[in-house]
Amino acid sequence: MYNVKEVLKHYNFIDYFNSDQIKILCPFHNEAIPSLNVDCITGAMYCFGCMWHGSIVQFVAKLEKINELQALNKIMKISPLLRTKNFKDSLEIGVSEAWLQFITLPIINWNKFTSHYLIAKRGFKAKTLNHFSVKKDCSARYPIIIPIMENGLFRGYIKRKINSSIGQKYLYNEGFLRRDTLTGQYSNRSPILITEGILDMMKAWQFGCRNVVGILGWKISIEQINKLKQITEVVINGLDNDGRGKEGGEVLKKNFNVINFRYPNGKKDICELNEFEFKERIGLNG
Repeated sequence: MYNVKEVLKHYNFIDYFNSDQIKILCPFHNEAIPSLNVDCITGAMYCFGCMWHGSIVQFVAKLEKINELQALNKIMKISPLLRTKNFKDSLEIGVSEAWLQFITLPIINWNKFTSHYLIAKRGFKAKTLNHFSVKKDCSARYPIIIPIMENGLFRGYIKRKINSSIGQKYLYNEGFLRRDTLTGQYSNRSPILITEGILDMMKAWQFGCRNVVGILGWKISIEQINKLKQITEVVINGLDNDGRGKEGGEVLKKNFNVINFRYPNGKKDICELNEFEFKERIGLNG
């Protein structure tokens, strides 16, 4: 992996926290108080001021006004890849390698793809797909690629089939650990909506819910429970309206104060709802 602090030091950014989670002044908008959060392990970045987010590679590309491959070349000259020393380092490098695989795919402007499956068939807006940095590779068996972000930090990526009737629907990057990850944006300001899939999380965001995470399966893990318990005791159960989702809901009840999301008849998950149905049930209407 790269020494992210070395890269930031090269560009004269000041480290406001002596740790692996630091803040710097964001160069992409005017500010006096640092709001650009940097994970020095993964190189993932998120600005709570202008909402820009991306990797250290994308940061350098935007800063230098160059493409990502040119930025990657600059970073390798500033800070060559470090060697793996132990298992923890190996996992961290795995995340970095996943980033490298993800960023080699072209950036997509979804405003140009109104007939794409995600927009025409699944009801996603281009704004949502652009916000979550969704990419596509039409030549692959899994043509939809979605980065897995946790509070602005990159954790891996998911590839998804369009025709999911045969075989495995989702494919994660090698080494990804679902049990350690909550994908989405969450805080302690209100009950957190829990969904199964990443698309359900994205659709809830599109409908206006800003405190939502996907657990990437029907059953929440002990690690995910512990993360959430640090900030809340109340969650909204938005797991799928099927047998597995009900089992997962029982696990939530054993660990949290649960508000059940009541689906309309015949609707299986949040992706099947329209905006009014969702807002009516989560209290966002009016």
